[in-house]
Amino acid sequence: MLCGGGHVVVADIDGAAGEETVSTIRQAGGDAIVVVTNVADEEQVEALVVATLSKYGRLDGAFNNAGLSQANVLLHELTAEQRRRTQSVNFDGVFFCMKHEIAPCCRWVAAPSPMVQALVSDPQSADLIEKLRVSHPLGRIGVPEEIAAAAVWLLSDKASVVTGVELAVDGGFLAI
Repeated sequence: MLCGGGHVVVADIDGAAGEETVSTIRQAGGDAIVVVTNVADEEQVEALVVATLSKYGRLDGAFNNAGLSQANVLLHELTAEQRRRTQSVNFDGVFFCMKHEIAPCCRWVAAPSPMVQALVSDPQSADLIEKLRVSHPLGRIGVPEEIAAAAVWLLSDKASVVTGVELAVDGGFLAI
């Protein structure tokens, strides 16, 4: 996206993490801003879209990839509040984003999935990561850059006739 002169609006509940992402984009020669946003809060999502339109004048595409994982919690140990928080971010968040993006947006990508990087970088997830790795047809799990590459393609003109499908960027895991 950056090679084509695109602008990126990073929405993150963690302002410092958002600024780090913006810094990485700028170091690569891109233009980006961060808008601190909790996607589970519809008013914040609406403010995010307004900020995007105010800064750049339009919204060409959106990659809605906020997500929480409860991978380290056994079902019988999961609290109702943890489940509600996960549902609020993973499902309501995508709904709120798409609701406010559809009118001003040319193309969007909704990706309600757990955050791969958070899972991979959590030392408590080592056993789970190893189980996932050996069960994947590729013998490894995807990295965030690979998921981003799929999103960039979906947002590009090369995918202009791709619509209404679920693209599993999972190394063939769902196929087995």
